[in-house]
Amino acid sequence: MNFKKIFTLTLGTIMTIGILVPIFTFAQNSSAPSQGNILCDKLSDAYSKVAQIIVQKEAKIGIKKTEIINKIQEYWTKQNANLAQKRQKWDDNRAKQIAKLEEKFPNGAEKQAVIAFEQAVSSAISARRTAIDSAISDFRRGVQNLKTLRQSKIDAAKTAFNNFITTAFEKAKSDCLIGVPIATVRENLKISLAAAKKNYNNEVKDIEKIGTGMDQLIADRKDAFEKAIQDFKAAMEKARTDFKAVTEQEDSDKSLKEASENSGGIMATSTCCKSAKNFPNLCLIGACGCSPENSRQTKVCDCGNGKCFNGSACVANQ
Repeated sequence: MNFKKIFTLTLGTIMTIGILVPIFTFAQNSSAPSQGNILCDKLSDAYSKVAQIIVQKEAKIGIKKTEIINKIQEYWTKQNANLAQKRQKWDDNRAKQIAKLEEKFPNGAEKQAVIAFEQAVSSAISARRTAIDSAISDFRRGVQNLKTLRQSKIDAAKTAFNNFITTAFEKAKSDCLIGVPIATVRENLKISLAAAKKNYNNEVKDIEKIGTGMDQLIADRKDAFEKAIQDFKAAMEKARTDFKAVTEQEDSDKSLKEASENSGGIMATSTCCKSAKNFPNLCLIGACGCSPENSRQTKVCDCGNGKCFNGSACVANQ
């Protein structure tokens, strides 16, 4: 959605030469002195017409602004609903995948690995969603703040503009009543209104600069999204690696256990070095020769007297 639209509405259309048209009607036949009071009354009529034009323009802008705000709110509401729906679908699919893993690995270390994997995935998803939701919230709050700032500046510019016009017409009416030539009154009023227009245009240029803040909000949101995604990918990669390490170790242990049994050995446990894997090569010195603080209980192949497990089968001691 192009949120920059909310910064494009100004009262610039009010300040067109069209609002000057009514003031010229009171100056027709201005060379006739007897018509002075009538011409001054026409000046008041001209001010009323200008004020009416401004009110009408402001009303149209107000309606348009309300429409844009409503569209933004509707878009955000729809965005929330779509995101919630997608997340529910992702959760359902993940639950199915975890159920398959639980069915495949129902016992032992592999079962614990499935549980650990599920917890790691849930934590990664929760962190990603929190980061995404925070980025969305920050973006929307930033949009609201820009709207508020812009509106305050518009209100100040509008007030100054209206005051400028009121003062200009009051001065023109006063000059008219004390006998200042109508041509002079008209020219002075024209100059004052042109000055009002110039001042307002300068204010509008300053107001429109606020819209550039949207670029920064969009960039910040994009950066937050990308970081959340990268962090999630890193967490998922670690979860998969940890899970794979356990399952691969279990597969290896099963294979080595079969090799041990097929060559006449039996599975046992022994205190071996922490760095040693299950079913280490016991034909070499070192795998189970570490100090107690550097050792752990490890699965080994007991080949009986005169034999040792070389990592693949029971063989005679050399």
